[in-house]
Amino acid sequence: MKLLITTALEEFQFDGKSEVLLGEWCKKDLNDKREVFPYLWNNTDKILNAIEHTNKYYEEFLDILKDELNKIHNIKKDKQYYRIILGNWLLYYIHNNYDRFITVRLFYKKYGEFDAKLLDESQFYTPVDFNDYVRVLQTDEYNLQIYSKVIKYFFKFKRFKNNISSKPLLTPEIKLTDLKSCIKNFSYYITNLTSYFTKNKILITKPYFGEKGVWAIIKLLIFSKFKIILDERNLELSNYSPININNRETIKSTTNNLFKDYLLKNIMLDIPKLYIEDFKEFRLLILNSYNTDIKQIYTSIGMHIDNRLKFFVAEYYSSLTVFINQHGASYGTAYRHNIEEYEKSVSTYFLTAGWKDNHKTIPFGIPKLSKPLKIIKSNNIFYISTANPKHLIRFDFYASSGYYLKEFFIIMENILINLKLQNFYIRPYPNEYSKYRITEIINRNNLDIKLDSSKNMSKLFSQAKLIILDHMGTTMLESLHYNIPTIVILDPNIERFRENSLEIMANLEKTKMMFFDIAEATNFINNISNNVDNWWLSDDVQNARNKFVEKYAYLPDNWEKKLIDLLFQLSKNKN
Repeated sequence: MKLLITTALEEFQFDGKSEVLLGEWCKKDLNDKREVFPYLWNNTDKILNAIEHTNKYYEEFLDILKDELNKIHNIKKDKQYYRIILGNWLLYYIHNNYDRFITVRLFYKKYGEFDAKLLDESQFYTPVDFNDYVRVLQTDEYNLQIYSKVIKYFFKFKRFKNNISSKPLLTPEIKLTDLKSCIKNFSYYITNLTSYFTKNKILITKPYFGEKGVWAIIKLLIFSKFKIILDERNLELSNYSPININNRETIKSTTNNLFKDYLLKNIMLDIPKLYIEDFKEFRLLILNSYNTDIKQIYTSIGMHIDNRLKFFVAEYYSSLTVFINQHGASYGTAYRHNIEEYEKSVSTYFLTAGWKDNHKTIPFGIPKLSKPLKIIKSNNIFYISTANPKHLIRFDFYASSGYYLKEFFIIMENILINLKLQNFYIRPYPNEYSKYRITEIINRNNLDIKLDSSKNMSKLFSQAKLIILDHMGTTMLESLHYNIPTIVILDPNIERFRENSLEIMANLEKTKMMFFDIAEATNFINNISNNVDNWWLSDDVQNARNKFVEKYAYLPDNWEKKLIDLLFQLSKNKN
């Protein structure tokens, strides 16, 4: 019988020879030679199939939660209300539970009967809100909890050893009031005061303006004739309520669909406290904390992470014009982009970096790209890497979980050992795991590559003769926007673009800005490294770069005034 290891937690592992790791995330040591169950989502077809399959449950369970929560809270809110306040949590929840569910099911199909050490229910953790859920979802402790639930669901009559950890596995993060919080509160009260005599106020929160954010806000205040209220307050409950299990055992339905049945049995037990125990108190706090003269809301990341904003918008959605501005890469290019789809679904208008695909999407630009950049002539070549979650949090077209932990670094190593460059730096993603893996690759292969750990990306951009990327992230948008020589090397197994971006992507590939073949990419970089400008400043390359920037990395001059004009114009259209 196989001994299943689900996470890297030592207390929940065995000492036998029959151990099988459920994934690369179970390893604490790269030299661990134990058998590893293959990662499931290792190509675009499988990723797309998982997205389409899980998203079928999304609308159905949004209806289920609407009915259950209305009953618990004795209110009558519609589906859109709940989509706004918990829709992204539900999306993540269905995606990551489906991943764990299918992985365990296929493990059993391959190996048959197995044993495992599971987490005792007395130590199960209930997240506080969506942000807390994403936090714990990246821990071994919470994933052990999910795997324990899945295994117990499949094998109801089999006795597994339930371990109780020697210490509490997870606790809520304590949010302390600091100087930044005081400044944010002060900014709110000042702008609320300056807009006192105006009507149809514009609320701006979590705008993601970047390095020149303060100056941008001042300009927006002036151009709007002081109709703006800047709200970055931290409105949180001081204490969290204990679990009310009676409210969490309301769904009695069963079905022949195993995954749906699993969700029905667990979703009310797993839903964050904010939507059940703390709902009434938090809702009252929000209703008493906002100016009802607000008619327009502009944000970038707020409708994804900000509970107070989501609750306020949910209450007054029909009378508000909600603008969400694209804040990162892969919007408009990835074949499916779950966060983009969610943000579109909870906004009146979605402002993009230049692309358009329906009546909600308005080409505008990305304000974060407004930071100043002074180019300094240099011979430095930078490889800028990324990092992705150890445990899958949602299905998307990028290296995640087991694929990131193994294949991503195999590809990186092949790139690095084939590049023969002078003044070559690599910038790991600023976390310990990324730095550790990259350092290990450099040392093992005795490579002449220096680590760059600076936090000042503007300085890095200004000193780069060439930037090499292993991902389509915000860094790519920035470097192309500022016309810095850029090459991105992508993995064709996990990258898939949507139809209306294919022509522009093909132009990037044709002009050698984008590669899907390591040998071809490294040969080209080695050949041009002594004279990058001959390639970069050619008409074909600049034309391809300009077309990409116009659609996916754009920001107009005097964007603050144009943003205010756009907000007023589109709000009038709605009314």
